[in-house]
Amino acid sequence: MNAVATPIPLGSLVRMHMGANFKEGMLVMRQDQDRSLPPRLTIAVGVGSDDAHSVSFCSSAYELETVAPPPSGSMLIMYGMGSLMERVRHLAPGRLAALEWLEEHRPDWREHGDIAIVATDPDEPTWISPVPLRLVPDRDSEGFRDMPPGTTGIPVGGAHPGAFGFRRRNHVHEGVDMYVPEGTPVSAVEAGEVVSVIPFTGIIADPPSPFWRDTWAVLVEGASGTVVYGEVDRVPVKAGDEIAAGTVLGYVREVLVKDKVPPRPKSMLHLELHRGRVDDAWEWPVDGPKPPSLLDPTELLLSAYLND
Repeated sequence: MNAVATPIPLGSLVRMHMGANFKEGMLVMRQDQDRSLPPRLTIAVGVGSDDAHSVSFCSSAYELETVAPPPSGSMLIMYGMGSLMERVRHLAPGRLAALEWLEEHRPDWREHGDIAIVATDPDEPTWISPVPLRLVPDRDSEGFRDMPPGTTGIPVGGAHPGAFGFRRRNHVHEGVDMYVPEGTPVSAVEAGEVVSVIPFTGIIADPPSPFWRDTWAVLVEGASGTVVYGEVDRVPVKAGDEIAAGTVLGYVREVLVKDKVPPRPKSMLHLELHRGRVDDAWEWPVDGPKPPSLLDPTELLLSAYLND
């Protein structure tokens, strides 16, 4: 049984022992009204049921047992953020789910400094933006047409052709495409080591394609795995270089030889994420298995949006 003197993470499922009885629920608030005294805690009991209620108590009054920590990758939507109080309004399975919840319940949340999305694991990697543009989540495949200057979308949802996992004619999309002007500098989202610089599209790629211009991909291993920065040129780094977050790795090149119909952006950053260390970017066949190392980078791109 955990002593409450060791802080239990908010969002944990806990059991408060009350003699022969107990209350079980999610730990949703920690309030230090006076730092010389034990904090006051609140647990939410029966969330989603007709018997839903909360119980507040002084942390020194009862023993508290951790039944289960917050699920891996989950996010806390925190209200009333302040130096003396932390309060959970909702536990979401990830950043995208948290944003969807806020869009439904608090669409004006970005205007309030007391609302935040916080990872339940304080050691979870986060990214900075790979491009010097304002990031916004984008579900609309035509959203780029109405975006303000200096803005680019993070494609989300199954209907966006730039989103991870979108089923295309010859392959499943292995990463995320962020539409940006040609020549946009691409920077490392986190610190790491350059693993390789490889031909990515065009005649220099394997297999070669005359429908794409020649571009390169820079693969960097960091805390979150290996990030692939594709469809760039003028690469100033080489394999073995140790780089800091924000280091320029190349510049986006217009990749499509001809316009698609209707016309779409011809230049973009293609960004992938792989588990562990890899030195190549493999295709995900439309009727074949996903490369075993391939991960969805959307959640970490959303961390850059939320940290902006």
